[in-house]
Amino acid sequence: MRRLWLLLLLLASLPVLAAEGTPRPTVIVVDSSGSMAASLDGTVKLDAAREVLGELLGRWPADAPLALVAYGHRRTGDCADIEVLSPLGPPDPPAALKRLQDLRARGKTPLAASLQLAGTLLPAGSGGTVILVTDGLETCDADPCAVAAALAQAGAQVQVIGFGVTKQEADGLACIAEAGGGAYHTAADAGELLDSLGAAADAALAAEPAKPEEPPQPPGPQPVGLTAVYAGGERQLDEPARWQVVAQGGTPAFDYAGEGRGISLELPPGAYRVTVSAANAETVQDFTVGDGPATVTVPLAVGHLAATVATAKGQAPLADRDGPRWSLEPLDGQGAVALPGDAQPSLLLAAGHYRLAVTVGDWSAVRDVGISSGKTTEARLSLGLGGLTLEAALDEQGDAIAEWRGFTWRVLAPGGALLAERDREASPHLLLPAGDYRIELLVAGGSISGTASVAEGEERRLRLQVPSAHLTLIAALAPGAEPFDDWRDSTWTVTAIEALGAASGSSVLELQPALNPEVDLLPGRWQVTVQSGLASATREVTALPGASGSERLDLNAARLTIVAAPGDGQEAPVNVVFTVAPLTDGGAPGEETGLGGSSGTMATVLPAGRWRVVAGDERGRAATADVTLRPGDGIRLELQLE
Repeated sequence: MRRLWLLLLLLASLPVLAAEGTPRPTVIVVDSSGSMAASLDGTVKLDAAREVLGELLGRWPADAPLALVAYGHRRTGDCADIEVLSPLGPPDPPAALKRLQDLRARGKTPLAASLQLAGTLLPAGSGGTVILVTDGLETCDADPCAVAAALAQAGAQVQVIGFGVTKQEADGLACIAEAGGGAYHTAADAGELLDSLGAAADAALAAEPAKPEEPPQPPGPQPVGLTAVYAGGERQLDEPARWQVVAQGGTPAFDYAGEGRGISLELPPGAYRVTVSAANAETVQDFTVGDGPATVTVPLAVGHLAATVATAKGQAPLADRDGPRWSLEPLDGQGAVALPGDAQPSLLLAAGHYRLAVTVGDWSAVRDVGISSGKTTEARLSLGLGGLTLEAALDEQGDAIAEWRGFTWRVLAPGGALLAERDREASPHLLLPAGDYRIELLVAGGSISGTASVAEGEERRLRLQVPSAHLTLIAALAPGAEPFDDWRDSTWTVTAIEALGAASGSSVLELQPALNPEVDLLPGRWQVTVQSGLASATREVTALPGASGSERLDLNAARLTIVAAPGDGQEAPVNVVFTVAPLTDGGAPGEETGLGGSSGTMATVLPAGRWRVVAGDERGRAATADVTLRPGDGIRLELQLE
């Protein structure tokens, strides 16, 4: 703080600047690069420069045109970070001071580009002076000495102040002043900066610029149009390309990146290199900008690919809902490229050969394609598929089964490999490569098979007839017992549980007395019940397609013959009524069941167990007896009516 206070005292003693003769314009270029944030004798360089410049501007002659330029104050690492803080005109100290207070030391040191910009602010042919204040050398790969020489050739003068620099840096900065026809001043601290700026200002206001007989005016930026065309022709690209333009050789640094079929730039004269890329193609071309507008045509070896895929030749291309998946393999060393996820991709490609492949579900197709510059290659791929509809029917002429009933379709290659399987579809439609196939229908635990021939681009149909099962039904009292041999002994019902072509609960045999009935059952599950007397048995059977066999049901019952008669010498009954009731383990009778009446003899079949038998006639005579029946028994029970 004490040093800064002393500096302010020195500034107060600075004399008022005075211009002699016609005032000449001056541009002061202020360094605000990152290195200006360092301290020098306890004071931040940028703060010291700000204070000295502020005081200098306050004493600048009102009729001497002045401009103020700064660099490196907005962005780090940006060689284009150069700004005109005050345009050339009468000095406006308050406004200029406010702009100086806003400076922050951040960026690079683009001396050449800053001098070039300062030169454009000086009126043509008026001479003038550029005062450059910097604490370091060029950091943007350009030649500030060459720019200073061009300014001197145009009649301007360049004064340079090195603020807190090394001897090596001072030698480099002196080259700028020498080439620009001015003086180099060294300022080791804030006090010397005050002296150097005063001396440079005096030189700027008093110097008589050397005026050549015909001072050449350095050419300014020229309009340049760059257009990308298809290699081998003059037609402009149909799609945008990516552009990068950079300066070459001694041309002041320049770098542009953008996108479009063509671009328009304002470029200072010099040498440049343009790189144009589109899709997986790229080309590099050098060009030069002179003292007039320029047009640059850049050829790019690219063409277009439009791809489609159909199930078969002559069929409409597949759409997004069909889900084609594409891949593209370069064959001539081109760069890789990813295809868009479209069903019908269309894209720009580097010229050359490629292997194009597509997959749809289980099927794929591959084709090699060639891309020529400026042309569109249409690649139509075919999966070589045909349609096959499968259906099942219960008879050859009947309708196809429309409702799924638990069967599965399988498609096998000639060698037996499984190609496709469809479950829960009564009549599936499949796309298959042309050829012959074995078709299997798995239903109710059995299978039916046939063969189908598929032709590319055609729709075909295969019908498999599902045969019924033939069953013979047999009933017996118990396992090991002889089957019934009297048709009156058994009554049968057969009801669908889940079977092809039959509604659940429908019957094919209902309460029909029969001896060993034969039935044809549609494939599926059926419930078979036999009733004999008071005994019954039920079983679920599975009818396999085309099967033939028998099903035996054992009743776990016994045959009981009851004879009821009065004692000796008594009149025979006309009608005897019989009832039976099951007995519990404790001997209590259950619900009675009437067996009907007869003249005295009754035969029936009862489930195995203990029973109470009661007989009574029209005279009121009765008899009761308990009997135990075992499976398969044949028992005669005689009762005496009393």
